[in-house]
Amino acid sequence: MHAVGKMMITTKEHVVRLRPADGLLAVDLLEYASGVRTPEFFKSEFEDNLVDTHPTAQETKLTRQLVSSLSEDTIDLGRFTDTYTAQVKELIDAKIAGKELVSAVPAEPPPVVNLMDALRESMARSAKAARPAKRKSPSETKRAAPAAKAAKRKKSG
Repeated sequence: MHAVGKMMITTKEHVVRLRPADGLLAVDLLEYASGVRTPEFFKSEFEDNLVDTHPTAQETKLTRQLVSSLSEDTIDLGRFTDTYTAQVKELIDAKIAGKELVSAVPAEPPPVVNLMDALRESMARSAKAARPAKRKSPSETKRAAPAAKAAKRKKSG
């Protein structure tokens, strides 16, 4: 059960959903339809850049493994902080104190990485690290022993 309505927050009107949550009334902010883009919008707007993909079974499996490894049963919202508001407050305080504000130089954009290739490499590295070291066969051990004895003799002699 839920209800949809409008609510004023500061000076802006928002669409909200009201719902019960553990004996309390919870409010979720929703987006206006004009703020939500449909798949058709992206297809028409970016059709030159879209690639029709058909993921392989392995790619689908890797994607599911990745999402599963990053999923959590419960969310601790206390881990997240509003750093934007804190930084704005710091700037305001600095301005009030008479300090000169300096803008940061924009960083160069990072290189584009193919996520599937990076995921495959990561999975291969973790699988390689999990494998036990290959043991030498008895015949390899026997061949190595005379050479080691000869090397010892040369050092002592």
